[in-house]
Amino acid sequence: MALLRFTDYQFKFLFTTSCEDEHQGVKFFIENHPEFFKGVNLVIGLDRRGFGDVVCSYGGKDVCFKNECIDKVIEIGKYLGIPAKKEKSPHVADIRFIADKFGISSFCLSVGYYNPHTTSEYAVLNEVVKTYEWMCKILECVQ
Repeated sequence: MALLRFTDYQFKFLFTTSCEDEHQGVKFFIENHPEFFKGVNLVIGLDRRGFGDVVCSYGGKDVCFKNECIDKVIEIGKYLGIPAKKEKSPHVADIRFIADKFGISSFCLSVGYYNPHTTSEYAVLNEVVKTYEWMCKILECVQ
């Protein structure tokens, strides 16, 4: 939300629900509001445990079709002192449904939270702040 409030970058923000319930939230949105994705040329998901991951593959399928983009994202992360690295996930994320339906290049960043979906879930504030700084720099590059 800070990106929306404290920056002048031009982008769209989509919050989804029910990702643990077969991704019903994003599926509903895609089917009922496809116009939202007109003019969108990159999707960045902020939904990942850990810190520094740039996930470009979900369930064995690549979702980022612009390797030079990922190289730049990792370069920016490392410049900021983030242990940025390209990762693959055996799971499926909401961004995969967007990439599949509209062919929009996508990736997901880890945002500094740990033990997701447990009673001991927590976030590391410094890593959350660093992810915010990373997103600002990424958005500068794609404006």
